[in-house]
Amino acid sequence: MAAWLDLALLGDEATLTKAIQDLDGDGQGDALHSLAEAMGLSEMDITAGLIRVLVERVRPLALPATLWSRPIDSSEDPRPQIKSYFAKKGIPATRERMRAAYDLYVRFASERRDNVVKADDLRRCGFRCVHCGLAFCNEQLQDKVITSPFGNRGRDKLDALKPHWNAAEKMRKPTHDHEWPIATYGDNGQANLRVLCHGCNHGKENILALEQVKAWTGLVPRRAFVEPAPLDWTIFYAQLRHSPQCCLTGRTAADTELTVRLIDPEVAAVLGNLETIESRGI
Repeated sequence: MAAWLDLALLGDEATLTKAIQDLDGDGQGDALHSLAEAMGLSEMDITAGLIRVLVERVRPLALPATLWSRPIDSSEDPRPQIKSYFAKKGIPATRERMRAAYDLYVRFASERRDNVVKADDLRRCGFRCVHCGLAFCNEQLQDKVITSPFGNRGRDKLDALKPHWNAAEKMRKPTHDHEWPIATYGDNGQANLRVLCHGCNHGKENILALEQVKAWTGLVPRRAFVEPAPLDWTIFYAQLRHSPQCCLTGRTAADTELTVRLIDPEVAAVLGNLETIESRGI
């Protein structure tokens, strides 16, 4: 089935929008099946991903506009406004729903702060980035006065594709990532935090569903065709999200560093031409 290809080759937004709008019920089903097959996903995966993205689009409607716009330091109890808003929408203000709405408002109103990665956080993740497995050696922990069980790395690795080894030292330092992004009111609770290297955190940005929500993730920057270059951060993150274990050994970021290689060296470094492998050494 080539429906996915015909859609992907359309050259402008207006043409693509019209083509999608012109699909009848059978055409939509064929397109969905074709897209899922091309991406190696089930139709249920795509439906779940779509719902996840739409939830973020509808979240601003979960609370009355007066709450989103009122001063952050307001001491007025928001619950009466929430209850009145639900009543206008014809939605029962159950105890659970009121509690969830209040919690959402509190997350929105709370001042966001940077969470410092501490020794306990590093011990829980084995002193590795939980996404790519990069080992946090003493060089990455100098500003934390923490000693790494990996000791000193010494010389940086040579890796033409992994962007971490073609960037400044700070991109290999540990950071806290919010699995539910702060930008969509994820909280700073321990359950929502994990340790990523700065590079993977940068590559993730506000990814929510499937490999990405950015349409351009996976496309090769034009400069990469002019001269060889490491992967874009978002492409690297998306590849490991899609294939989180070494294709040869099955090992994951829990106990080894992961990188990527080209399936066909003569083809560009797009998601369909990458496979995840181990990166030897630390």
